[in-house]
Amino acid sequence: MYKLLAEKLYNVEDERIITKRGTYWNLISSLLNSAMTAIIMFFITLTSDVSVNGWFSIATAVAYQCQAIGFFGIRNLHIADTNKEYAFSDYAYFNIISSILMVFVLSVLSFGQSYVLEKACLIFIYGIYRGVDIFEALFHDEYQREGRLDLGVILQTIRFAVSLIVLIIVLLIFGNLIFATLAATLVSVLLIIIQNKPFIKYFPCKLKKIKTINLKKLFVICLPIFIAGFINMYLANAPKYAIDGTLSDELQGIFGILSLPIFTINLLSTVIYKPYISKMATYWYTHNFSAFKKVIFRQILIIVLLTFSIVTFGYLAGLRLLELIYGISLYDYMSTFILLLIGGGINTLGAFLNFIMVIFREQNKNMYIYILSGVITYVLGGILIEHFNLLGSGMIYILSSGIVTCLCCLVLFMKYHSVRRKITYA
Repeated sequence: MYKLLAEKLYNVEDERIITKRGTYWNLISSLLNSAMTAIIMFFITLTSDVSVNGWFSIATAVAYQCQAIGFFGIRNLHIADTNKEYAFSDYAYFNIISSILMVFVLSVLSFGQSYVLEKACLIFIYGIYRGVDIFEALFHDEYQREGRLDLGVILQTIRFAVSLIVLIIVLLIFGNLIFATLAATLVSVLLIIIQNKPFIKYFPCKLKKIKTINLKKLFVICLPIFIAGFINMYLANAPKYAIDGTLSDELQGIFGILSLPIFTINLLSTVIYKPYISKMATYWYTHNFSAFKKVIFRQILIIVLLTFSIVTFGYLAGLRLLELIYGISLYDYMSTFILLLIGGGINTLGAFLNFIMVIFREQNKNMYIYILSGVITYVLGGILIEHFNLLGSGMIYILSSGIVTCLCCLVLFMKYHSVRRKITYA
């Protein structure tokens, strides 16, 4: 039955239908992904107190931080590698190595801290739950490289929905977030295997003899991308780390609720540019500068408008809505909330520019930009939290995101005009 459905899903030749379906399901998948943290936190409030929300908040930070290690900057390269410079098996072996490294670091960050055992276990298991995305993305990125983004996002949406439902049901029955997350993780692994099995035969998703030279080349290319992405994830979660080392689990829980719309901006914005990554790369490599600029300016405009809309809604009704949903008084944190929303928009713009830096093969400069921002944030983060309490978290977020975005703009502007001059006078 499922094989028949898979064949029907795959057997579409009209490119317009594929693009339309890919864009639609990418939106649904991103909406669901962006809402998952908020939904889980809502059900945590029904079964536990605010401190457990604080545990879950830091668990999400560590999970996404370690996920960046698992991906190791390979996704952008895999999707944009339309010339097939590297085979699927090269990306697969690379992912296996990076995933092993991810689990090791996750273990240290979970059990190597002074956390109580329950909190440490939650952080580790939730990190594995999000780390499963790496295994799935390996296949879905290959589908997208072959022009079938729609297949990956449809399967991902189903997995997100089913695993989330399982997590909620187990949480409500047993009242234990660790058991619930473990159950959701097991279901996710099974779904990835079952869902992708019928599609693998249509794509070059086969493991060949390992080519060490290709792994070394991928490492050299991806290392600066990874460092930039890893530090970017650190910057996104820097307020949580600063709070974890300075303030209480209760305030961490409050911050987790206040910061939920940030991830909504970030994840929703991927809907805008993810379907166009391969296309932007093609425009750039073929020197179609007019089409390239048009796509970029359109994406930037949408990010700006989306951020403005969310900030306005957040000021007028968003905070009150969060109070009603979670049953916690948040009005005293309005200034922090607005700063976080603005910072979320700036961070999203920086993330989009990061994709372009990879296309421009300026990942080395990108790495230095994030290192600079990371050092400044690390030095000032604790100080701002100590002096301004949660308001300092908003200041940290805007500062780190602003540095990255401004410097990326400068580098991209110079690179674009340098290439244009070379092509014009060649």
